Amino acid sequence: MIIKPSIRRKGVLLVVLLALSSLCSSAAFMIRESVSTITNRPIVIKSNTKRFYLPSGTPPPAAPAAIVQIATPAKVLEEFHRPRSIILDVRRDEEIVTSGFIRTNHDWMHSTCSKDDCPELNVAAENMIHDKQTPIVVHCATGKRAAKAVEVLKSKGYKDVVNAGAYDDLDYLQQEALKEL
Repeated sequence: MIIKPSIRRKGVLLVVLLALSSLCSSAAFMIRESVSTITNRPIVIKSNTKRFYLPSGTPPPAAPAAIVQIATPAKVLEEFHRPRSIILDVRRDEEIVTSGFIRTNHDWMHSTCSKDDCPELNVAAENMIHDKQTPIVVHCATGKRAAKAVEVLKSKGYKDVVNAGAYDDLDYLQQEALKEL
């Protein structure tokens, strides 16, 4: 004798499985198969602002990887050696205290950014850097926050802005800066 779950149990199980699936996309794939079996319908999974329609047997789509463009050391040095160039550090204060900063006779500026936002640059970039033709070398701890800062500065009309990447990878820039002191 086969015992079929009641409609109410199916509903509760469905709600629990869908709640779990929203927590993790890999769990969503495994749970989707169970839910599809119970309901005999494809499932729609919401992830932040995107909706994924997952017909039975289809794995969830992979999220696209963020591409961060970091300038070559030659390009960074080229911008650094231009007249009036600025070094813009977008790391948090604690990171600068812990790791240090590039000692240079060029202007060194600091504006904290996250990989999603640069609130200080959004509000005060024109007050910090008056000339939009000024060469700006931006760096952070990994290059991701610097990429956001480059994006913000370019959207404000700054022309010569490069992402130098991670502070720990800028030994060559520190050596050049020390030669000029």
